[in-house]
Amino acid sequence: MAKFAAAHATTDTITTAFSRGCTLSPLRGWDMDMHELSIAMNIIEIAEEEAVRHGAARVQTVYLRIGPQAGVAREALLFSYGLACEGTRVAGSRLVFEEAEGMELEVVRLEVE
Repeated sequence: MAKFAAAHATTDTITTAFSRGCTLSPLRGWDMDMHELSIAMNIIEIAEEEAVRHGAARVQTVYLRIGPQAGVAREALLFSYGLACEGTRVAGSRLVFEEAEGMELEVVRLEVE
C-alpha cells in the first residue's frame, strides 16, 4: 500500500507487514558484528525489493521494529547498515528503530522517492 506524504510530493511511504520478518535467537561473543552485518544485508535486500516493486528510485528511511530480546546490538547494526548500503538504492538512507516487544525484529515501513 503506497501513500503520498503531504509534505513531499515525490515521497512515498510504503507500509508493509513483511511476512518473512526476522525472528532471531540471541547471539553474543566473537561473531556479534558478523551477526549484525548479516541482519543489515537482509534489511537492505528487503528494502530494495520493495522499492523496485513500488517503482522507487531510492530509499530514504527504513523503519525497523526491534525488541529488547532480539539479540541485536543496535550500534553494531547501525554501523553495519551504513557499510552494507554503499552502492545500493538504499545508500544514504536512515535506519530508524521503533520499540517492540520480546524478540521481534521486523522492517515495518519505508520512505522512498
